Amino acid sequence: MLNSQRLIIRLSLENGPCRHAILGAMTTTAAKFTDPWDAIHDQLEAVRKPIYDEIARYPMPITGCDAQYNYLLEKRDAILREIGRLEAASRAAGDEPDAAAAFIRDSPYCQDIG
Repeated sequence: MLNSQRLIIRLSLENGPCRHAILGAMTTTAAKFTDPWDAIHDQLEAVRKPIYDEIARYPMPITGCDAQYNYLLEKRDAILREIGRLEAASRAAGDEPDAAAAFIRDSPYCQDIG
């Protein structure tokens, strides 16, 4: 395992529930490290999907009057922005091994992923 991979795993363990995003990026058969960006993206998608499901099941709201529905739309927009930020960060990172750990540290959704 490379030092950068150890750093990412150590940082993710220190940051609580985010550890699943990075530890999930390791295969159990060969303990081979895979792309941590894919693992983080999968975790963000796991946050996004229930929000979309709840919006789809929500009864028809009265426009501008339904605080819960508006809250769901805000959550949807926020997770989409975070997924966009992840995609931009992963493209900009190139081969920078510490970039994924920095993203995890800065993402407000790392506290919610688990």
